[in-house]
Order: sequence, then structure tokens, then C-alpha cells
Amino acid sequence: MDSARGTPKWLSAFVVSIFTVETIRLERTMEKVMKATCPLSQKEIVSRYFMENRSKLIDIAAFLDRLDRSVVKDEKPDFRINAFKEALRIVQEDFPGRVERVLEIMSDLTLHPYEKASSKGAVGAWNKKEGE
Repeated sequence: MDSARGTPKWLSAFVVSIFTVETIRLERTMEKVMKATCPLSQKEIVSRYFMENRSKLIDIAAFLDRLDRSVVKDEKPDFRINAFKEALRIVQEDFPGRVERVLEIMSDLTLHPYEKASSKGAVGAWNKKEGE
């Protein structure tokens, strides 16, 4: 028994071993992600796609400005705006795997279907409070 925490030593060792295994899995995954998979050079990518993505960035800035200038302010931000802003923070990170993390933010992670839809169509982001 670990006297400091009151947990059995075997349990502490088990937790440490699981943590170690998960850390190794994460490191291996990141090694795969870090490998170059795009046949273009960075200069070629910028030359081909900069203007297209510049336009998308300006659209996003305009969307956020319209929200700021809206006449009626909501008491609390819409869950989609919260997801959008969280995704923008991830996009700014200098770390691979951004697409996967943004998709996870915008995706409904519930495992079971809803009995009744709350709207007629998709809303583009997951309302975590409604889905819990």
C-alpha cells in the first residue's frame, strides 16, 4: 500500500505502465505525422495556394467583424462560434495534425443516434452541452 495516497502499489504501477504505453503510442503517431507526405516544396505550395487561402482568411475576418458589429448581441456566444474560435486557435499552432483536431471540434462525437432531431439540417459544429 502506498501510504502517501492510500492506493495499492500494484495499481500505481499499472497506471504508470498504461501511461507509458499511451505515451509511446502518441510518439509513434507523431513520428508518422511528421514524415513528409507532400510532394511539393514549401515554395511551390505557397505559390499555388497562397491567394486561395488569403481569400478564405479575409472571408473569416469579415465574418467575425460582422458578428462584432451585429445590432443584437447574444447573452452568450453560439456553440458554433465557440467551436469556430477554438478551431482558429488550433490552426495557429505550429504543430502537425491540425486538420484532424479541427475536424474533431466540428464533429458530433456522440455514439448513439438522437431519438429526435433538434433541427432539419446539419449545423456545422457539435453542441457539446446538447450531446452530453
